[in-house]
Amino acid sequence: MKCRVKTQLLIVVMICFCVVRHHIHAETNGRTLNDAQPAVISSYPSWIISIMARLTKWSPPEEYSEECKLSFSSPELAPEKCKLNLDLSYFQQFKSKLFFNYDITDHKKFQLFADELSPNVKIRGLLALQPEQKRPLVIFRMGIHGNRDEVLAERFFLKILFEDLGVHVLMLENLTSHAYLIQNQKISIGGVEEGLHTFFIINKIKIGKYPWSSQVTDLHLVGLSLGSQGVFVTTMLDEQNQNFIKSSQVFCPLINFEETFATLQKPSVFNAFVDFWNWRRLISIQDRLKDYSSWPLVRMLYTRKPVFTPVAMSWLNEQVQEPVLKMDDFKTSFPKVKFPKDFTEHLKKSHSLFEINNFWPIYKNTKTPFQIVATSFDPLVNNSTNSDRIREKTQPGVFVKTSFLELQGVHCALAAEYEWPFLVEVVRRGLGLKN
Repeated sequence: MKCRVKTQLLIVVMICFCVVRHHIHAETNGRTLNDAQPAVISSYPSWIISIMARLTKWSPPEEYSEECKLSFSSPELAPEKCKLNLDLSYFQQFKSKLFFNYDITDHKKFQLFADELSPNVKIRGLLALQPEQKRPLVIFRMGIHGNRDEVLAERFFLKILFEDLGVHVLMLENLTSHAYLIQNQKISIGGVEEGLHTFFIINKIKIGKYPWSSQVTDLHLVGLSLGSQGVFVTTMLDEQNQNFIKSSQVFCPLINFEETFATLQKPSVFNAFVDFWNWRRLISIQDRLKDYSSWPLVRMLYTRKPVFTPVAMSWLNEQVQEPVLKMDDFKTSFPKVKFPKDFTEHLKKSHSLFEINNFWPIYKNTKTPFQIVATSFDPLVNNSTNSDRIREKTQPGVFVKTSFLELQGVHCALAAEYEWPFLVEVVRRGLGLKN
């Protein structure tokens, strides 16, 4: 009981401090480091980014068990033989989830990626190419608020893909990132919009529009959390065209958009913290809300009922009536691309964000191997209303080529849960990559 009171008191102090600070100085965007580098676009204050950069990072143990490595000879992975069972402090657990030790500031490896898909759609990301080699390319979609100038939860995936599996990687920001929201006047979030963006990029790769297109042999998709829903959409659209994608893999995927956010709006200490987190990260949406005040967040301490996320989602649901990236944008750039009739009909009859992202009745996965990796404990993306429904065959849609892997951990923050070679093997097998 005392611990709960202390936790709530801490949240109140944080909220009060940040509400006042927000009104005094709404920290934002476009901090140019020097003339040679593009602006850093982040909703985090400069001093927080500075602290994060200097904080000692967490590294996984280098040793691994023979039992774990021998288990790789089996057709099926054996997660129980590769569990780390580390006795970490709360601080170390936190660092292992958000401050993984992998340097992505080396511009010889990681290039800043930016593209304008249409006059209304500007996107950013990181591109890592294996030097002068033809390799598979993995397009990685970041989770909620995922931003190339921060890269927290996704960092260990980048190490697996680029260093251990030796593939090219294009990591794209989430549409809830501060950068996307301030760079685009027209905005949308969720699987359909992200899925269309990725599909557009794939078609540009196919016709050689990027200088590095010729270095790509095969294409694979990976998505994390909210970034996963778009992977489903892109895979479906690609299957019904040239089937260019060889495999897709998603981690702790958000499946049912409206239900998941409705769950996160119920009263609880955890949901109150998530609401505060969303409020701090979605500054650009706050600026678009008429007569919005941050002071109700203080009251949230007593009610534990989220106050910002419901307002923001309601506003987005009303504002977004169609994708920002249009079918005509595809027709202009890729005349041979065809969209399934049921998909175009779905977009025509959908007039809100929630309706657009409820594409599951028309979803089909019949060609591309597609793996869902979920963890047993997931307070952010509840399994029972998301991946479990596909597993239990209660989710609308066709999932002929979909497989599952269940692991231990919290919302797919796996770096401290399993031996490193096992995590590499999970991604390698999930994407069907060769040794």
